[in-house]
Amino acid sequence: QAYAQGEYQTVRQLIQQRQQEEPDWKPPADLVNRLHIAETRARLLQAAEAGEYEQVIDLASQAPSMLTCAEINILWQVGEAFARTDRLSRAMDDYTYIMKNCDNPQERLATLQKALEFMSFEDMKTLLSYERPNEAGTPEFQEIRDSLLRDRFAEAGDDATIMIAPEDLARMEELANASDDPDDAQLLAWYFLVRDSENAAEEWFRKARDKGDSATISQGLALILIGQGRPDEAEAIMYPWRESSDEAMDTYLNAVVNMLGEIPRQDYSEEVLKRMADVVTATQSGTAAQQFGWYSYDFKQPLAALQWFEAALSYEPWYEPAAYGVTLSLNDMDYRPGVYLMQRI
Repeated sequence: QAYAQGEYQTVRQLIQQRQQEEPDWKPPADLVNRLHIAETRARLLQAAEAGEYEQVIDLASQAPSMLTCAEINILWQVGEAFARTDRLSRAMDDYTYIMKNCDNPQERLATLQKALEFMSFEDMKTLLSYERPNEAGTPEFQEIRDSLLRDRFAEAGDDATIMIAPEDLARMEELANASDDPDDAQLLAWYFLVRDSENAAEEWFRKARDKGDSATISQGLALILIGQGRPDEAEAIMYPWRESSDEAMDTYLNAVVNMLGEIPRQDYSEEVLKRMADVVTATQSGTAAQQFGWYSYDFKQPLAALQWFEAALSYEPWYEPAAYGVTLSLNDMDYRPGVYLMQRI
């Protein structure tokens, strides 16, 4: 009764008491074994909760009979302990055992969800190979497969060396086309962009924007448009998102610099020029201010050009192109003392 109620210390005391009363009496071997397992289980779970992973592994080795599907929580704790102590191959053995031998659908799903935190993409694909059809005859872990695939594409969007299998690419495209969420389309867009497939990237960025725009979606599309010599479109796309991050602002200013630097010069509206000028002044971008200077200079506005070149120099005092622009503007305005001063500097 004490054992059933989890009062293991009481069980030990009762055994000791009876042995004192009956020296020849020995407790049943089954009770001793069960008591050892129960105490080890309790200590193991306490160690896991405390993050004492080496102790978890040590205690599991003392009671290997616990490592069965009937003790799924113990198997999970041991797998995590191996993973958190950099023994991923042993963690893989643990998760593989569960996938091969345990039948409860919820526990199998939970096992993969736990493994996702630690195991590599290839290891997860191996675990998924033990998938079984569910009652409807469909794969039991399709949601996990899709989540894993999204994670892989997120990595591939930052690393062009990551290889994606054709069937995985086809599945990602299927998900992106079927979903109203722009994230799947964006994952594909960045995947193609870092691999210099700009046409495909532009297509997916535009699909993503149709589903729901964001700073990163607009930024990706803007980078493509700048590369295609369409910086005015990029500026219009990025203007609403310019302050969302440093990267967004850099992309916006990149569009501005390319707009102002186009040859032949484009005659932009006062509204567009003013909003660009406000941002350049607020960010104190020397490069963009200098481009504003040359833009004004070529439109025969020497005073405006001079002001922009001087602004660029105030942001970056040793920026030689801006200093050259100041000198030319002063010369065009026939202000010789200023020209001589700039020449001496």
